[in-house]
Amino acid sequence: MSLQRLISFVLILLLFPWSFRDASVEISWNVIGPGGGGFLTTIEISSENPNVVYVACDVGGIYKSTNNGESWQIINNGFTNYIVQDIAIDPQTPATLYAATQGGVFKSIDKGDTWVIKRNGFPPTSKWSFSSLIAEILVDPVNPNIVYAGVGMPQIMFGPNELPWTIVEEKGVIYKSTDYGESWSKIQNTGINSNATVYSMAIDHNDPTVLYVTTEYGVYKSTDAGNTWQSKITGLPHLNTRNIIIDPTNSDVLYLTIWATPGSVSWEGGVYKSTDAGESWAAKNDGLAQAMGDPSESINFTSNYKNIVINPQDSQVLYVANTSFRTDPGIFKTTDGGNNWTWVTRDTGANMNIESGWIFWASPVAFCLAIDPGNPDRIFFGNMMILYKTEDAGESWVQVYTDLIGSGYWQGRGFETTVVKDITVDPANSNNVYISYADI
Repeated sequence: MSLQRLISFVLILLLFPWSFRDASVEISWNVIGPGGGGFLTTIEISSENPNVVYVACDVGGIYKSTNNGESWQIINNGFTNYIVQDIAIDPQTPATLYAATQGGVFKSIDKGDTWVIKRNGFPPTSKWSFSSLIAEILVDPVNPNIVYAGVGMPQIMFGPNELPWTIVEEKGVIYKSTDYGESWSKIQNTGINSNATVYSMAIDHNDPTVLYVTTEYGVYKSTDAGNTWQSKITGLPHLNTRNIIIDPTNSDVLYLTIWATPGSVSWEGGVYKSTDAGESWAAKNDGLAQAMGDPSESINFTSNYKNIVINPQDSQVLYVANTSFRTDPGIFKTTDGGNNWTWVTRDTGANMNIESGWIFWASPVAFCLAIDPGNPDRIFFGNMMILYKTEDAGESWVQVYTDLIGSGYWQGRGFETTVVKDITVDPANSNNVYISYADI
């Protein structure tokens, strides 16, 4: 470098130090938006600290609250795929989390602060498709070194194969890890249809070698830790099953949700119950909305129930999530083991018991649902834009994404489950940079 160039370079440093400060000055962002957005896919409540809640969505990864939903932060450090379908917490080490994404399994050992992808044993990804879309993560409650990952196009607000831009290379497959997710092997899926979509899995807490999986080809059961599977469909009107749970007090009792097809001769959806460990099923739909949409309409105009949860302290109390926009959207509750259901998210009329924040026009449909294991009167559910909470077993519901700060003015709590739409720089002060977002 010539002396003249050196002198010029030093003058630039002295006159314009801001040009070279990127490496030393931390860039900070403040949320000034109204909150909300995205499509909420799953909710997990920590059994160690009930104030800690994790919520995932289809565009923004995972959001975490440490104060019962009063504020949120995004925890995507290390993610390379932000379409998250499920979150699982290690029951013995709550700092360890697993995330099921459309790019594979991610693991955190620091309560979500950082994430590392765990694909050892999975096939490589290809440029225009995903090789292993993970719909469900299941941790063995007795031996948490054992983790299961179910593969298949997960149902968000669509049905199987209704996302034409996604090509699924693997279906009907479950992977298993015996070393806390560090490596994976494909389970011999004898009995499971090779085209099946894995929607949910359940594990018997009394005997963790017993597993259940739901697919659009019916529900399957394994009694040998996933090595072989048997179809368990006696009593079901059809095979398009969605969510399965096991009664924590009696593992012979199971509940299953099944998807109704728009335009059918009769509505064949809702909740089914087994009292013989899945050998037979019976409908438990009295009181549930049963609207039947037209085949030309969205699936969300037909009453369909995706998620179901059970009160761990009173197994007669359950909640099920209605995804329909049309009739009684949101949550139904039973206090007698499914014999009778009552709609508990009343969004209109004199008995309205739900508050939706600034997105007041949205229907409180429910696409994800979670119950606090330590305080079962506390329940969260979410839909395409809003996260709700009850502290009184469904008597009343409040949103937990935004705060009213004045007449017509709202301030988000950090729950901005959205995508960047535009960026602009303040012409009067270039230190101020603004982003606007979409997906509401």
